[in-house]
Amino acid sequence: LAFQIALAIAEGRTVGGFGSEGEPAPVLYIDFENDVEDWKERTSGMKVPRNLLRSTLSLDADFDNLTPVLAPSILAECARTGARSVILDNISWLFSDAPGKTDIHRETGALMKRLHALRKQHGIALLVVAHTNKDKGFTPFTLADVSGSSNVTRYAQSVFSLAQVYGDEQGRYMK
Repeated sequence: LAFQIALAIAEGRTVGGFGSEGEPAPVLYIDFENDVEDWKERTSGMKVPRNLLRSTLSLDADFDNLTPVLAPSILAECARTGARSVILDNISWLFSDAPGKTDIHRETGALMKRLHALRKQHGIALLVVAHTNKDKGFTPFTLADVSGSSNVTRYAQSVFSLAQVYGDEQGRYMK
């Protein structure tokens, strides 16, 4: 879904049901968990617009001190590329299973505060993907189920979620 939204912005047209009211514009897609091979598989057979710019973290990144440097790095990349739309996929990966991390929620909250400030101060549109798996089986879900960590949703302007359609392994719906 995040990739389809990125395509719609980059191409300035409707992609997969998601439209864009503007002209084609650069999009910075920061992929925290997938490598180049995953990206190639995702885009297989597709002509990816030149202004859909994929970025990742360096393998040498200091994950213990990532929060203070991530927002300034995003701002610098936006200045370099002209991107005003940024997709962060998936911030849950940044802090999950981090050695020595005892308060993942505090780290996530600190990052979201910095991203919120980045949006307000510089007018950059941010789509933040966070996996907050609260699978209760096949019961309808509510905002409480979607929210995962309140430190993610507290700074969001909008929250949406995808869920599996009961009885259809391929079917998904959005709320």
